[in-house]
Amino acid sequence: MGRKEKELAKAVRDRYKDGINKLKRRFLFENPNEIETSIETTGRVVKELIRLTREFGLAYMDEKKKRNVVDISDWAHFAIKVLLDGDSPSQAAKAYREQFAEIMIDEYQDSNYAGKILTAIAKERRGQIEHLYGGRC
Repeated sequence: MGRKEKELAKAVRDRYKDGINKLKRRFLFENPNEIETSIETTGRVVKELIRLTREFGLAYMDEKKKRNVVDISDWAHFAIKVLLDGDSPSQAAKAYREQFAEIMIDEYQDSNYAGKILTAIAKERRGQIEHLYGGRC
């Protein structure tokens, strides 16, 4: 390899080396110890947020009981209790299944637990479910 080829190869290598170093500085600015510390700190914060969320949920349920009130989520869970007997459809669900030829599921119900219960109950009688939006089955 001649001198010009060596200089050209070095220039190309240096250009790529500079590019890689720029990427390292931009995206890998923390060393492994800093990354580990960051993950540990974030983990503690997330655990505390989970604890606070659970604590709030319990306090919220207690306050609803004291005031003798329910919210929309409670109604969905009441429906689930009526429609399920363990993991199987209850007698009420079976009676409704015989009474209705179709159950239509909207986008909200399609993406939450109550909708999944309705969908599961309906699927036992029907081969497919009609969704109000998008025609997914």
